[in-house]
Amino acid sequence: MRKLNPNFISFFLLIFIPLILPAQDSLSLKDSIPVNKPKKAGRHYVINHASLGEISIKMGNPIKFPFPGGRILSDSANDAGASFETGYLGLHTARARTFLLHGELDCENPGLNWAIALFSEGLMEKTFSSVKQEDGSRSLTSDKTITLYWNKGAGGMIVEQADTIGRFYIEMDCLKNEFLKPFTNYVYSEKVSPVKSSSRNEWYLAGITRPIPEYGIYGKIRGRNFALLTNGKYYQSYIFVDAKLVCFFQSDIDFQPGLKKKDRVQPYILYDDTTPILLQNDLFRLAIMSRLLMEALGRSVY
Repeated sequence: MRKLNPNFISFFLLIFIPLILPAQDSLSLKDSIPVNKPKKAGRHYVINHASLGEISIKMGNPIKFPFPGGRILSDSANDAGASFETGYLGLHTARARTFLLHGELDCENPGLNWAIALFSEGLMEKTFSSVKQEDGSRSLTSDKTITLYWNKGAGGMIVEQADTIGRFYIEMDCLKNEFLKPFTNYVYSEKVSPVKSSSRNEWYLAGITRPIPEYGIYGKIRGRNFALLTNGKYYQSYIFVDAKLVCFFQSDIDFQPGLKKKDRVQPYILYDDTTPILLQNDLFRLAIMSRLLMEALGRSVY
């Protein structure tokens, strides 16, 4: 696996103040905002807040980021000929490179829209095959697979109105990260599950309580240190600014397959109403962004 391009590293590098204060209980956040998600299959959230109102999540597929280079890992040709009259493997190529996964938070106020860029090392594999047609001719087909390595120094950026307001690293094992570990005792402690169901079907209950990958991000937003950690067992996110817990987000679980309408979980946000409005807007968008990251970081193969 190749290392990140040096220009990317210098461009992306942040100077962090160690986050060493103990995490506070989310109950210390006295104010709450319900977040309505009208449609299970949608990615649209309605927040009862004067500035934001509504936020929709959009995500794309990974694309090659235009860093120079990219190292060929393997090229191999198999000239064994047709197999079971379905075709033969013509060429397999695997290339390690950096990929960009683009996301968006579209707000009711366009001036508050966020573009989110996630960078990850990954592997692109292409397989070209010759397939025999009914008339005896052959056609060349190709299959492409992209595998992202979120645990290999991935990171991201937040852009608002063409200005980069935030940069962060992505960590898939917070217990091993010196910046995030101080917060893990509370974030990962036992809590009451938000999933309530009267079903007695063990397979169904296991499916709708399936944990999601846990992750953390840490960096700077508008010049201030921040960290966001997600508890994958309870679908909760905790946001810290300058080592202080300032926002809690209980996510929906609509990504669980087979979830019944009556068992849906409506999300909500806890925060401190004395927080400046500008920071409130950032915290609420970070909360919804954590939901985007639950999906993005939970998938590595495209």
